Amino acid sequence: LKTGLTALSYTDTTAENATTYQYAVRAYNATGNSAYASSDQIMRLEQPKATVANKTNGIRITWNEVEGAESYRVYRKVSGGSWKRLSTETDTAYLDTSVESGVTYSYRVRAKNGDILSSNKLSVSILRLSGPVAIAANGKTGVLIQWNAVEGAESYRILRKVPDGSWKTIATDITELKYTDTAAKSGKTYYYAVRAYGDGVLSSYTATEA
Repeated sequence: LKTGLTALSYTDTTAENATTYQYAVRAYNATGNSAYASSDQIMRLEQPKATVANKTNGIRITWNEVEGAESYRVYRKVSGGSWKRLSTETDTAYLDTSVESGVTYSYRVRAKNGDILSSNKLSVSILRLSGPVAIAANGKTGVLIQWNAVEGAESYRILRKVPDGSWKTIATDITELKYTDTAAKSGKTYYYAVRAYGDGVLSSYTATEA
């Protein structure tokens, strides 16, 4: 597989996922070769690629299914902290409900088969943003939407829809905790939602009726 190595480690990048391999190493110098020293058998398991998103009740982590995996381990850490295992799952998703708004969390997932684990090199981070709780009421010049401050938010986005319609963003970069929809027409029903924004990510949202 490889000769002429001077380091004490080697990565077999040709190993195929879900395939079991056994390796042997022998020392060499000018006088000849040593006997082989064989390794235990190991199944190649690719590390799942995780994605994260803010949801109403926490941060949802999802990942791809890895052939050969019997289960998956989910890990989390905060800046300056160490990795801690959160859960072992047989599905390809996990909801982390023990999170606080304004805190950035990093996650990684490892595939597992028996005692064999995939690599742990890949990780993904996200700023936890709680979804604002909005209320809407008729004002002098339109519909007034108000909401609570969200820890970690840099600004807020306003969404609107009509019954049986789809959500549309009608305002971005709002830094106050209120917004007046002056385009709302009298006699029509509207639904509004507010999303917090910060560090390139958005919070979840819950609809409120005007």
